[in-house]
Amino acid sequence: MAARPAVLPLRTKLLYATSNVGNEALSRSRSLWLLYYYAPPADAHLHTFLPGIAVGVLLAAGAVVGALDQVVVGYFSDRTRSRWGRRIPYVVAGTPLWGLFAFLLFIPPPDAGNAATAVYLFFMLELLFLFATVAGSPYEALLPELASSNADRVSLQAIKVYLGLAGTAIGLVGSDFLVHEVGFRTMGLVMAALAVSCRYVGIAGVWPRAKLSQTPATLGFREALRSTFTNAPFRTLLPTVVLFGVAFELLQGVIPFYAHAVVGDDGWLTSRWLLTAAIVAAVACVPLFARFAGRTSKRRAYRSSMLAAALTFPLLGIAGLLPGIPGQVQILVAAILVGAPIGAHFLFPIPLTADVIDDVDIHLP
Repeated sequence: MAARPAVLPLRTKLLYATSNVGNEALSRSRSLWLLYYYAPPADAHLHTFLPGIAVGVLLAAGAVVGALDQVVVGYFSDRTRSRWGRRIPYVVAGTPLWGLFAFLLFIPPPDAGNAATAVYLFFMLELLFLFATVAGSPYEALLPELASSNADRVSLQAIKVYLGLAGTAIGLVGSDFLVHEVGFRTMGLVMAALAVSCRYVGIAGVWPRAKLSQTPATLGFREALRSTFTNAPFRTLLPTVVLFGVAFELLQGVIPFYAHAVVGDDGWLTSRWLLTAAIVAAVACVPLFARFAGRTSKRRAYRSSMLAAALTFPLLGIAGLLPGIPGQVQILVAAILVGAPIGAHFLFPIPLTADVIDDVDIHLP
């Protein structure tokens, strides 16, 4: 009879998941404000650094180029030999640079022309994406190594979700407060410092277990790519995670513009209340999706969440247009419905990816 996998202690789960607070706070604040910072509305009385279309193109191009970092960093991380194991050196070295370039995004060169500002933004984005991958991908790769059972993986990811949603609240609601009280640059510095601190707390909390990740992979680069892309579950999972993530990023990027143009500053529904309602809905629905996954499967629960997102995300486009119902009430209800499936976006992709990794390992020659 095969030995039952050891249960991961709650303390280890909590420390590992602490990184998600800072990670989500930094990611969400950047997604929320970067476009607005560089290309604010004409009547926002803020300096315009670049045309909105230019910022959008640079963000898209940066994300595409930055996606290649995952392949390269993953390849070298899997093959690293050190007394700290395979993952820890990348996390320790990459984390401060990740925070630094996240902060520098909000420090464009003064009095520069559009071309110089665009070049600066592109390179800061690329360096941010690179070191976010260096510090983050090996850290996330620890999850299937720390939690070997399906129950531990779902439990650990659930804790990460709740702490990540706390980080999301800091990144969305907290950054809104900081931007309006102390400005974009101080907000960027606070979020970067929080992200770096939380990542180091997380890696310190699992250091003894992370050091056990000593066995380097032996597959060559081409063999690893072929093994990955011939894996049917991976090919199915990848586009769903990418497209869901892109939709969520786009939604966050337009929220400041939406709040400025649609919600306005005159009524009781401020942008902070709008964001808070969406976050509370996401938190409330996480246990519902987790229970649904327990009764059916992670795949079915994640698929249902994506269908719910496809049905609810467009509601923000028509909220306020229905007759007989106050417009701000419609917007608030739409925000709650939009927030409901977002919790699943945090809950399922990583445990599903761990399952895919196991499937790849099982079928390796």
